[in-house]
Amino acid sequence: MDIPDGDNLNTIMHYEDSNSSGIPYFSNPRVHYDPENLDIPTGTYNGAGGPSDNVLSMSITKNWIADYKNTVVDPPSISLQTTAIADTVYPSGVSEKQIVIKNEGLSDLEVELDGEMKFSSSLKRSKTIQQALDLSYTFEEAAGFEAGSYIGYNNWISVNDENFEITTSQAATGSQSLKAPATSPPYIQSPYFSTNSRYSAYNISLKVYSEGGNADAYLEFSSSDSTNAAAGLLLQSNGNVGFYGMNATKAYWTTPGDEQITDEWVDVNIAISAENGGTISYQYGPNVQRTFTGNGYYHPEIFYDNLFF
Repeated sequence: MDIPDGDNLNTIMHYEDSNSSGIPYFSNPRVHYDPENLDIPTGTYNGAGGPSDNVLSMSITKNWIADYKNTVVDPPSISLQTTAIADTVYPSGVSEKQIVIKNEGLSDLEVELDGEMKFSSSLKRSKTIQQALDLSYTFEEAAGFEAGSYIGYNNWISVNDENFEITTSQAATGSQSLKAPATSPPYIQSPYFSTNSRYSAYNISLKVYSEGGNADAYLEFSSSDSTNAAAGLLLQSNGNVGFYGMNATKAYWTTPGDEQITDEWVDVNIAISAENGGTISYQYGPNVQRTFTGNGYYHPEIFYDNLFF
């Protein structure tokens, strides 16, 4: 980084030399260093591959690194509802018995069945029961967020460099929430959830608050496919609520009577699955429900909150 008096500064991943000194920042063109009110972006290299952006590269690759070896949070725990099965089947007869196996731990449980049915061939089955992935974000002080105005905080960033707020003025639960001001609205990007998926279904829950009237924004869960989102919610200034899905074409669709709820917290639930060629189901508030099929199946990779000017 160059500053007007001719001195040079290095971010963390750069080597210091006799012509420069280090600062405790990773390079990030969205975060500015402010010595003596100079307000300099911390990623100003403009050569091949520029601008420097260690924060973005770490946000993208951290999930790849995590996937090298499964993280064992807690051992799996097997729970059986049936302990033994005995039955007699006569010629031309049929018998069905059910064994219910549950994983009550936090890590994947691998189950192998290796037994024999008398007077018949051996019974061998093997299946891995995957533990559901559970991610949640709160903006409480206990989660590492302090009230204030920011363009980047704990891997939540404003792509267009307009400030978002961690505010105590409205909170759905706890005492703080993330706020996108209507004046100079920010384009907010969440941390990456995952760059690949081994799950066939996702359930998303969030709360939305439109203060002082109808919002004009979309809240989108983007996928790794740049031409297809995983799901999305559209809020229009005329009061309509729209949803992303396939209806002749892939787009945001509105239906008469689907209207915004303002000046109170609204529960939004989204279910994404691979069923019926890719299904997205939405619940906005207590009364608005919409389902789209034939969407293709795209897992949510990252969340965007974009208010229109």
